Amino acid sequence: IINGRITSSITHRYALLPKREGTLTVGPITVEAGGNTFETEAFTIEVLPPSAIPTPQAGQAPADSTAPSRAIGDAIQLLLGIDKQKLYVHEAVPIRLQLLVKNVAVREIEMPTLQTEGLLMKPLGQPTQSTVNMGNQPATLLEFSTVVTPLRAGTLSVGPASLHCQVLARRQRPSSQGSRWPFGSDPFEGFFGSDSLFGDVFGNVQRYPITVRAEPVTVEVLPLPTDGQPADFQGAVGQFTLEITAIPDEVQVGEPVTITMALNGEGNLDTVTAPQFIGTTSHFKSYDPKLRPNNTTGHTTHKIFEQVLIPLDPTVQEVPPIQFSYFSPSGARYITLTKGPIPLRVTPAPVQAPLQVIDQRPGE
Repeated sequence: IINGRITSSITHRYALLPKREGTLTVGPITVEAGGNTFETEAFTIEVLPPSAIPTPQAGQAPADSTAPSRAIGDAIQLLLGIDKQKLYVHEAVPIRLQLLVKNVAVREIEMPTLQTEGLLMKPLGQPTQSTVNMGNQPATLLEFSTVVTPLRAGTLSVGPASLHCQVLARRQRPSSQGSRWPFGSDPFEGFFGSDSLFGDVFGNVQRYPITVRAEPVTVEVLPLPTDGQPADFQGAVGQFTLEITAIPDEVQVGEPVTITMALNGEGNLDTVTAPQFIGTTSHFKSYDPKLRPNNTTGHTTHKIFEQVLIPLDPTVQEVPPIQFSYFSPSGARYITLTKGPIPLRVTPAPVQAPLQVIDQRPGE
């Protein structure tokens, strides 16, 4: 209470984690209160490279406020890896995003984002977690995997990638040496094996949102050759197998036969429709093929098509062969797979006896 009037104030305290070197400007910060707008003055800070910061001795406070940024950079890394950097249009290639965390507590890890101009990327799956060595110290590895497919030839970039998370730092009183980091000389010291859970509950732990980034990877994408391209080629690139079945293999004229065509392998089948029959199917009534639902994930893929054929006369002895063509990146050539024909026994439909009409007069 000042001069009989009640006043109140709210203080927000922030810790800044610079993402790059140089002179940075903070603010101005705008606040609305009581229907009025207030604005602070902007101020600048100078961010030095890690090499310009002297390493403190044991028990000595950091030289300046860039120490937290350096500590985070050493403790959390995001790496982007790709299996091949020279590939063909429509060639699916696995990529990995690896988050390495050492000696810090991390929470609220979001799914990474990845720039893929000129490439088609399948959704990222849930990460796998393991323990690895990082600088002769144990570290936690979270690995996100997916597949990207280039849509055009030329030099393309996979990435950059970024990931948002929160780092936990224990609140500590300012040291007598005048540390500029408000929560102690080492904001990440002693988290594992400590009472960090209780510290978080009772307000002794501060959460800091950060973004870690991975540099882009350049890939060279080659066009598919036009020489020797089969007429039935639909854009499949990879390594595949083809299987065909006909059930049942003994029918009467007019009864359906279900043809199942299965494509399996590694690569891209996104644009592929059902394989084509070789020769004529004029002795059959043919229905359009249907794609059976599947749960293909990752680099391994498969497509199963089902098509119904109905033989129209008993002279039919087989289901015609089918073929499927794809481009093999490892051999840099087109390959055509052929399966069939499948023997089929067709018997005449039974002859129905003619209907007899009985004329019965009333009273007879």
